[in-house]
Amino acid sequence: TAQQVLPALKEQFDLVFLDPPYSLNLWEQLAALADPLIKANGLIYVEADCDLARLKLPSSWNKIKETKAGAVRAGLFKKADAL
Repeated sequence: TAQQVLPALKEQFDLVFLDPPYSLNLWEQLAALADPLIKANGLIYVEADCDLARLKLPSSWNKIKETKAGAVRAGLFKKADAL
């Protein structure tokens, strides 16, 4: 599972897709596990069946764009530069 693999990864990524099965409600857990693996200024695509503002995503993820298609909401986020 992603919960097992993410902590074992050592490399960092420029782009991450966060689109877990909606019924499992894994956004926050997977976002927390993925956050250390995302480079500064990296992009994160999030897809959910609820308002993205309701998700407790890392505070370093700044929303660039959001869209809605039917019940699905998608957002593009950019991870802030490390200070």
